[in-house]
Amino acid sequence: MPRWSVDIIRHRAEHLGTVVAANEKEAIKTAIATYQIEPSRINRITVRKISDKDGDEASPREVLELVRKQFLKARPDIRLNISLEKKYEEAHESPSNNHEQGRC
Repeated sequence: MPRWSVDIIRHRAEHLGTVVAANEKEAIKTAIATYQIEPSRINRITVRKISDKDGDEASPREVLELVRKQFLKARPDIRLNISLEKKYEEAHESPSNNHEQGRC
């Protein structure tokens, strides 16, 4: 079964953990039960699929794209900072590449 990452929107999004469920609705129900979410906060739960099987992880780029789509779906009035992807790529460059470019 797919694994889902669970977040709750407060002042900022707060990661709660992961759940295993067949679809998005079941993932939300499982998250509510697992993390004991108050009824008044149920509409603040977001889930995103992070793998199709227990051992099949999504790549960081796929996760970033899923997060972007989920966020835009929830908050179409807010523009995303596209430079976040660039910062992520810079942070995950190989150490030897950083050394050659004088970033160390």
